[in-house]
Amino acid sequence: MSLSVEDKIYASIRRKGVGCVITNSDFYRIANRGTVGRCLNSLKNKKIIRSLTVGIYDYPQYDTFLREYMAPDMDKVAQAIARKNQWHIQITGATALNYLGLSTQVPGRYTYLSDAKGTVYNILNRTLEFRQASLKMSKFTSRRTEVVVQALLSLGQENLTLDSYAGIAAYVGEKETKKILNDSRYAPAWIGELLRQIITAISHS
Repeated sequence: MSLSVEDKIYASIRRKGVGCVITNSDFYRIANRGTVGRCLNSLKNKKIIRSLTVGIYDYPQYDTFLREYMAPDMDKVAQAIARKNQWHIQITGATALNYLGLSTQVPGRYTYLSDAKGTVYNILNRTLEFRQASLKMSKFTSRRTEVVVQALLSLGQENLTLDSYAGIAAYVGEKETKKILNDSRYAPAWIGELLRQIITAISHS
């Protein structure tokens, strides 16, 4: 028995995993834009996925203790909006610090730089802002490098602590060490050296 288009899209969403954020263009291999849109709307009506803004949905994680759906990952939301609009974006330092858990302040606004015009979205009562800017450090091949570099630039070398080092090491992980090591040569010297130290420590752990 062959699967319907909606079933195929749902299967793809499940493979992406709970917490993923999606848009129509993520399923262009399955069906045309109109059909995908109708299927996503159907899945939304069935409360399988949640609408975040026009054309952007997430596969929300349910908190059994609080008995409610958890807030979406705002970085994943930003990336999905960028995919939908074919924008190039970069996370800003303050947002990167919060994303890595290196800032205890609860952000009222998540800010990204974009090569498109400035736009502001309200995502379930949280503000996501894209500021038009000339994007820098575009040579990075790993998204993780960009997040770490922006966070460290905002933090400053003089404010680096063992806790922040540990947080960055945990985020870097083992998956993309080769890419990050290659990217380190394009980062400011002190950040590049720090990344190389972290990757060396990971490879010997």
